[in-house]
Amino acid sequence: MKLKLLFFYCLFWISTIGFSQTNPLPGFSSTAGYINKLEVIATTNIDRFIRFRYGGNVPQGFSGIQYSVHDAYSWFNYSDGNGRLTFSYKDGNPTIKGDLGTSQFVLTRFGNIGFGTNEPSNVQGWGKVLEIKHSAHSKLLVSAETNDVKVGIFAHSNWNGARGVIGTESAHDLSFHTGYSQEQIRVKTNGNVGIGTSNPGHKLEVNGGIKTREVNVTTTGWPDFVFAPEYDLMPLDSLNDYIQSNRHLPEVPSEKEVLENGVNVGEMNVLLLKKIEELTLYLIEQKKETEELRKEIKQLKNAINLKNSLQD
Repeated sequence: MKLKLLFFYCLFWISTIGFSQTNPLPGFSSTAGYINKLEVIATTNIDRFIRFRYGGNVPQGFSGIQYSVHDAYSWFNYSDGNGRLTFSYKDGNPTIKGDLGTSQFVLTRFGNIGFGTNEPSNVQGWGKVLEIKHSAHSKLLVSAETNDVKVGIFAHSNWNGARGVIGTESAHDLSFHTGYSQEQIRVKTNGNVGIGTSNPGHKLEVNGGIKTREVNVTTTGWPDFVFAPEYDLMPLDSLNDYIQSNRHLPEVPSEKEVLENGVNVGEMNVLLLKKIEELTLYLIEQKKETEELRKEIKQLKNAINLKNSLQD
């Protein structure tokens, strides 16, 4: 019963289609608009029709569908001998073999997709490839209409130099996730980067450990001025009084401040070097005082020895 119904339905559907007709089907009007009919015709006039054919005006070796929206422009959808399904655009009619216009979209027999290229690049042999190609620049854009979020992958031959770019085209943050929902890196619109945090307050903020071979920290100054003759070194007695009162060295942040605000590595290295240089000056002073005491002790010993020798 189902097969009979399907058969009669097909007959009814076919009755609405015209094959090899030079005139539009009844009810079809280019001025009144399109209706639910399919017109397949064979004619030398390629204006306003869909055509299935092999050879003829369609370049030899290709079978395809042709649709001309008006006299000047044509769209083509064809399958060539290499098993590619291609959508092409041409300004004018294809009247010579191979004149298929500019390829806009290609689906290869391997499932690779190309925009602007007939051969999506796959030299590494990936399972599937999507390539968007242009002579100067191209872009893959993903957007959400709500809040107008736009994320793009860009390739440019001369945008502050030839380079590739991944980023947001709209004024939104860029996140990198693993496991779909696990955010690992956040790039803020102000350029701050957070690893393990979604709201970094610095150019790079890491919520976790960092392992590296080298760290190069630039500073705005270096404490060589400590060794200048005019440097006012705090006397040791005053230093002792300060330590007894504050429980930390002058200029060095307290434990409470460090726990609340952290430590600026560059500034702390400068400060620690300053304290080391001050300690060096203290040692030099102590050495001078020690040498003076030795001289005095030696003089006292000589005086005592002289007195003892005279008494003898």
